[in-house]
Amino acid sequence: MMLPLLIVLIAAVAVQGSPEEAKLFDELFDGYNKDVRPVATHSDTVDVQFGMTLTRLSNVDIRAQEISIQGWPKMTWIDPSLAWDPEDYGGIKSIAVCPHKIWKPDVRLYNSADPSDGIALHENAVVTSDGTVLWIPQAVLTAGCVFNLTDTEHSCFFTFGSWVYNGEQMDMLLDEGIDGFDLNYLDDAMNRRWQVTGSHAVRSAKIYPCCPEVYPDLKFYLQLKRRSIVHRPGCPLDDDDDDDTRHGYRRRYRPTGRC
Repeated sequence: MMLPLLIVLIAAVAVQGSPEEAKLFDELFDGYNKDVRPVATHSDTVDVQFGMTLTRLSNVDIRAQEISIQGWPKMTWIDPSLAWDPEDYGGIKSIAVCPHKIWKPDVRLYNSADPSDGIALHENAVVTSDGTVLWIPQAVLTAGCVFNLTDTEHSCFFTFGSWVYNGEQMDMLLDEGIDGFDLNYLDDAMNRRWQVTGSHAVRSAKIYPCCPEVYPDLKFYLQLKRRSIVHRPGCPLDDDDDDDTRHGYRRRYRPTGRC
């Protein structure tokens, strides 16, 4: 009889969690409005530092003039309403928060070629006691890219910016130390036809015909080089040679006859 009771008690403690953390959550989000920009006054600007880790070059479709990637966008900003004194809450210095509970930058891919792609919204954010919010969701992104069929090297870009906020409301800044896609986690072996040779990023600000305000954006360039394709003489290249990895690994050629 003691073992079932002990299991129930352990489960109750696990569900209840830390009373200090529960108190912190209750007081942080009491009256918090996730639809309001995290600024002290309306004239203040939310500075969003943005970076992007590239994990996979998913597809290069020359015929459709599109490129698809997978990666981890990294966004950091300050939310004064989410700051606290760790001494008041058992020394807690950071918490994981569901992104649906907090204000988030409405960062979009401006040159998206597939509206079904985008940034996932279910990964938790990490909030530290000084109000710093770090959010690194997953993303599947497809952008338009102009390919020249006669070239073996190409350059594509992905342009990120706020969908509704102008530069006075929300500024887009390159994350500190970032000068392009972070390629340290790129699984280059997943794409047998293309090699990523480099990347750089540029910040710019534009005025669009619709609106008088300035809208900043960050453009991440990706340099690609076609890998050498070796095939036997007389064996035709696959008709789908330029549709690289949409359906997984493709064969380098389609054998016919004695090929």
